[in-house]
Amino acid sequence: MSLFIDRDLQQTLGRILNRPLALSRSYPNRRRLILSILDDEIRVSDGIFTEIHRIMSTTTEIVAPATPSTVLSLCPESPQSFYVTPTKIDDKQAQVTINPHNKVEKVRAELEIATKEAEIYTLSKTLEKKLAVVQELEGESDYELKALEVKLAELKKEYEVMEGGLREAEGMKQNHVLAVHLSKDDGDKVNLRKAELEIMKMKSTMVEKEIEVMEAELEIKEHIAKKAGCNTKLVDAQVEVDALKQKLSELNKDVATAKSDFDEKYTAGFGTGSALGATVETNGDSPQVQALKEQIDHMKPLYWVGHGIRSRNLEFMAYKSKAGYRMDQAIVNEGLECYRYSKVVADAVMYLEICPCKRVLYDEFELFYGVPAEVIWEKRHFTIFTNLIGWKQDMVTLARAYKSESLKPALDKLLDKMYPSFELTCDADVNKDPELVKTYELVKKERQKAFATDNLGARDRRTNNRS
Repeated sequence: MSLFIDRDLQQTLGRILNRPLALSRSYPNRRRLILSILDDEIRVSDGIFTEIHRIMSTTTEIVAPATPSTVLSLCPESPQSFYVTPTKIDDKQAQVTINPHNKVEKVRAELEIATKEAEIYTLSKTLEKKLAVVQELEGESDYELKALEVKLAELKKEYEVMEGGLREAEGMKQNHVLAVHLSKDDGDKVNLRKAELEIMKMKSTMVEKEIEVMEAELEIKEHIAKKAGCNTKLVDAQVEVDALKQKLSELNKDVATAKSDFDEKYTAGFGTGSALGATVETNGDSPQVQALKEQIDHMKPLYWVGHGIRSRNLEFMAYKSKAGYRMDQAIVNEGLECYRYSKVVADAVMYLEICPCKRVLYDEFELFYGVPAEVIWEKRHFTIFTNLIGWKQDMVTLARAYKSESLKPALDKLLDKMYPSFELTCDADVNKDPELVKTYELVKKERQKAFATDNLGARDRRTNNRS
């Protein structure tokens, strides 16, 4: 069973844990803590003292179903569904189902749809290019052929004009021949020779024009032969276009089906949650139901934060109790990230106006962290930012054991770009700048050195105390 712990229950657990130890007989070195759920109450007992906590009594009228007493285990169980059936709210019945595994399933479904949509986009672009090639092959061939035919027609027309001029020149020549025969004048002989020369020039020009006509006809024949090859390419391109259209149609059908299944499974009739894939089924959202949804959204991240920290603690316990045990550093690092993230974000929630329990002054958060609580909450998915805010406070504590000249300038360089300038608004903005990534890694290494130094000092102090 997965149980989300609200702030009041956290205080209840804190009070019981701060009392003197009640040792277990079977495990004398461990604290025994029993968590019992009965009707609408959670009873927390260490064997001597018992605290009673009404389930979510400060925020909603929800009551949990009667459940047998359960002992808080130290082993990380696999997250299962936790069902809460509320009483009637404004005569409207609501059922809340929290299933942590839905997050993975939902993200996978979204990823599958996004992948298919990306493939559709790629195919659409490819289809556009193929259609452009087809249009170019069709239009280009027809245009060039028409241009060649027009050119040939003009050349033939010019040749016909030359033939008419040649006939006129030959007529003039016959007149000069007749004049020479009748008069025997030398001037008529000169004119006759000039007419013969003009005819020879015209014939030479006509031969050149005839060659141009023949070349134009040959070019048309070559273009027609080339067009036959282009037609083959055109047919092949058309086949590819038809295949792309078919595949695109099938993908569109697949995406429509996937979206329909997704809506039916995750959104149809439900209000979709975020971090844990929570769903809320209602017959109408009254203000109380909407407040319930918001409260669940705020509580969902606590499960994963707690799971990461708990897994890290188990690694430490196994390392201390089993000789030769090697810790899984990935689990340890994830637990540390969860701890730092939860510390900053949880503090920010306490200072927000939406927090139902005002336990602290609003201005204290900005005084302590240097950033308004609203900024932390709005940028809660900007993990590098929340890490740096938490690390900065860690270094205030660790400054007594470790001094670094490069740490503060590096921290200031990064944080100044995140607040108040907001030049960097997400992890991707940092990761795409190699210099900023290098600076972030420097801060991380300096903090690790500070922790190592502080741990060595604590070990020396314990050794001195024992001696």
